[in-house]
Amino acid sequence: MFNHSSKKRALTLAATTGLLGSFAAVASPPAQGASVCTFEVLSLTAWELQDSNGTDEIRFKLGDDVYGTWTFWDNWQRNDSLGHPDESFLSTVSFTLYEMDGVVRQTIDTDPASCTVGTHTMDLIGKGAIYELEYRITD
Repeated sequence: MFNHSSKKRALTLAATTGLLGSFAAVASPPAQGASVCTFEVLSLTAWELQDSNGTDEIRFKLGDDVYGTWTFWDNWQRNDSLGHPDESFLSTVSFTLYEMDGVVRQTIDTDPASCTVGTHTMDLIGKGAIYELEYRITD
């Protein structure tokens, strides 16, 4: 059984000790006959909010496209309401999570995903926020 309190503490500890970091996607030319993969957003869960006002207004960027704005409360998950955005790519694709304060956009975290087929999770941590993204890679 998943214990979100334990995960929240572990992620907070890892973030404050520097064990988590952002990764830069390195572009390389596609291999001959490389297959196209698809990244599909399945759900996004807020474990710790960026704002102290009780809600975060979240947007995200997948590849070159920006999606949102959605309101999140602490320990809140969105799935179908995100619309299952997807992006096709060859080797890696970036996912960036933003918090909107009026017209000011603050980046929470950016992480790349590779073409590893299956369902995965990505922890997005920064600016006092902790979010977990569940996504699926298909080819």
